[in-house]
Amino acid sequence: MKRRIVTPMVLGAYLMVAALYQIGIYIWHGGPPVDLDPRVGWLVLLGGGPLQLGDHVVKTIECVSGIWLLCLGGLFVLGRHWLKTYIASEILLAAPTLLLLASYLSSYNVHTVLYQFSRAIYIFVAFSVAPLCLAIYCLRKRRIHPADGSED
Repeated sequence: MKRRIVTPMVLGAYLMVAALYQIGIYIWHGGPPVDLDPRVGWLVLLGGGPLQLGDHVVKTIECVSGIWLLCLGGLFVLGRHWLKTYIASEILLAAPTLLLLASYLSSYNVHTVLYQFSRAIYIFVAFSVAPLCLAIYCLRKRRIHPADGSED
C-alpha cells in the first residue's frame, strides 16, 4: 500500500481507539476524572459555566461526540476520507477545551499550569492536536498527489 492510503487508515484507527476511550470514560460509574476527560471544556462551559445546563446534557454531548468520532474513524478505515468534515468537527469539539486551557494559562503562571494541569494538556494533545495535525497532513498530501478521487 502506498503511504497516502495508509495514513488515513492510521488516522481512522487512531480515531476509533480515541473514541472508544472517550465513550468508555463517559459510562464510567460516578463520572470520569476531570483530568482524563478529552472534552472537559464542554463540562465547564455547559455544566458549570454560564449556561449551567446540567450533567445529563453535557454527558449526552460528550457521548455523541465520541460516537461521531467512532463513525468517522470507521469511514477512514473503510477508505472514505472525509478529512474536511473531520477537521471542522474536531475544531468545534476541541474549542471549549482549548479555551479552558487558555484561561488557565492567563489565570495562573505557566509553571503552575504545566504542573497542575499537565495531564489535561497531554490528553488534549493526544485527543485533539495530534489527530488534527495528521488529518491536515493527509489533506495536504492528497492535494499534492490526487489519485483516488474519493471525497474529502
